[in-house]
Amino acid sequence: MLIQLFDHYAWADARVAAALTAAHDSAERRRAIELYGHAAAAAETWLARIQARTPTRALWAPIELQAAIALSRDSLDGLRAVARESDVLVGRQVSYTNSSGASFRNTLSDCLLQAALHGVHHRAQINLLLRAAGETPPAIDYIAFVRERDATAR
Repeated sequence: MLIQLFDHYAWADARVAAALTAAHDSAERRRAIELYGHAAAAAETWLARIQARTPTRALWAPIELQAAIALSRDSLDGLRAVARESDVLVGRQVSYTNSSGASFRNTLSDCLLQAALHGVHHRAQINLLLRAAGETPPAIDYIAFVRERDATAR
């Protein structure tokens, strides 16, 4: 189930990245790129926590769109790999320090779910900003992913 969630994440992320790339410059697009960069950094942060290493980027550090797309893709590849192995590891504890310096310990499955759901939250915000900028945001609902995947499999 977790791998399917991350397959959806990768699919929706690629659609949002394409929409941001194609969108006309506006204040809303620039804010949407900030949110996209944050979501990419957050995915990388959760992967780093799971791997017991230091993240490479701060959560709200400015980042160019193409660099954020690459960071997101690489982080999602790593998270998907962990999700593929997670069936036997879901109860494994992950100890980490958050961006405020507080220490926590959560299960691997909770960390993976947080990483995926955090992305959902920000992709929705990005689509709202794209619509406010007069753009047509991509469909990113899970069911749209399933329908597209099933149609491709036929």
